[in-house]
Amino acid sequence: MDDPDEPMWYRALEAFKRGAELVHENPKILDILQDDAKKNADDQIYIAVFVSSENAVLRRMESRSSWSRAKKSPLEIGDLSKEESIKYLTEKRKINEKTEELYKLVGGRILELKEVANDFLAGCLIEEIKKKKLYETKTKFESAKLLKNQKYHEAGKQVINALLTSKEIDSDVFRKFSQMKRNTMKF
Repeated sequence: MDDPDEPMWYRALEAFKRGAELVHENPKILDILQDDAKKNADDQIYIAVFVSSENAVLRRMESRSSWSRAKKSPLEIGDLSKEESIKYLTEKRKINEKTEELYKLVGGRILELKEVANDFLAGCLIEEIKKKKLYETKTKFESAKLLKNQKYHEAGKQVINALLTSKEIDSDVFRKFSQMKRNTMKF
């Protein structure tokens, strides 16, 4: 329950957090938030900024009429460079050893860097952190049915090879792979 002594902005922030959690369970909540943001932008009351790490959220928002009020294309914030990652580990997290190894484990993904930095600062050895990340990756592959002898192994292998070769896939290539996945689902 909200504490009436909390500042109004803090209670609003907490309400937004709860709403964001519900978006995964009921995507129509995102539609309501987007419509409200459009109305309030039109009335010059406030401008809303939506931040998401999931492409599905952006696609859903783009497919709706209220998207027409978006003044600019979405801003994509990519991974940190190697130099930025090392600087984060040394200056922000005060880690002066094994920074190269930590970076090699997760690259420049800030949330992943934060996680391995937390583990390292908690006393975990690099080998333990590597095992943990490998287990997490295997679990994700298993969940996506990408492991050997699983349903999407061949299609997944092609996507991963394309990514390793080019470091990125354009949307047409991704759609082709998605279509391959849907075709393998048919009996």
